[in-house]
Amino acid sequence: MTNIPDAPNLQQHTLEDALNIISGSVGALSTMGCIVNIALTYYFRKSKITIGKMILILAIFDILNHVPWILFAFASATPVSCQILSWISYFGFTSSIFFTTCFAHALSQSVRGGSIDHVEKYTKRYIAVAIIAGLIAGTLAVGIEFREYDEDSSICITRPVDGFNWGSLLLLIIPGTASIVGCTYFYFLTIKMLRSLARRQHWELLVYPMILVICLSPTLLRRFLDLFGYEIFTSPPMRVVIRGLFGAQGFLNSLAYGLSREICNAIKKTCCRTKRSESLMDSVSSSVDDPHSFQKRNTVNYL
Repeated sequence: MTNIPDAPNLQQHTLEDALNIISGSVGALSTMGCIVNIALTYYFRKSKITIGKMILILAIFDILNHVPWILFAFASATPVSCQILSWISYFGFTSSIFFTTCFAHALSQSVRGGSIDHVEKYTKRYIAVAIIAGLIAGTLAVGIEFREYDEDSSICITRPVDGFNWGSLLLLIIPGTASIVGCTYFYFLTIKMLRSLARRQHWELLVYPMILVICLSPTLLRRFLDLFGYEIFTSPPMRVVIRGLFGAQGFLNSLAYGLSREICNAIKKTCCRTKRSESLMDSVSSSVDDPHSFQKRNTVNYL
């Protein structure tokens, strides 16, 4: 007689599949947004300045964070690929949130120094901190097999743990909480200095640390309480929202940069130049077709 899986396990398995699909879909949006950010930064030659370099590096870390989730959701896994993608994912995630914290520090230092270029001397340190943190997290994720291959569905899932979940503490709660505290501190410090100096040039950039706080806080709160046996946000719709928000950091970062005043102004200038060029070409073409009309317009202009 065929064994029928019990309803709770079946429901949990179905929810895990749905969460993977949400992560993959939001991860795809975040990845596309990061690619657009990289393209805009290079096209408008912002990569030569400090802020442009930091935008590029953050976009790369975000891509490394989200691409594995796309593959987790829409491609069949193997035990080996599951661990490789886990390493890449947690390397990208940890590097991204640490570099965002460094970004918040850079903003406070730039306000204090009067220019974003004032933090050029810190850039290599920021990159080193982010990469080292990412290497530790990625290696730890593989070492403790935080994610494992599920033979029934051929996907990579978070490994169930009986008792205290050290993996969740070390890979998510501690680095995430440190980044939230750091971003919040530097955010309010920068706000305070900007108000006292009556400056506005860095207000838009302050969105980055706040995006991190908003995206990570619900997941970290749920994971932290889960360590002590308190389960909140257990309903499937709430879990879907939290998982989607957790994966949306790269996408929201791309919106914050793509819709920033500096990039919008650069796009407008490019469009205006294109329109002026087209208008000039039309004028030249018209004068060639009707030389008398061209002479008449010039006579009127000189009068």
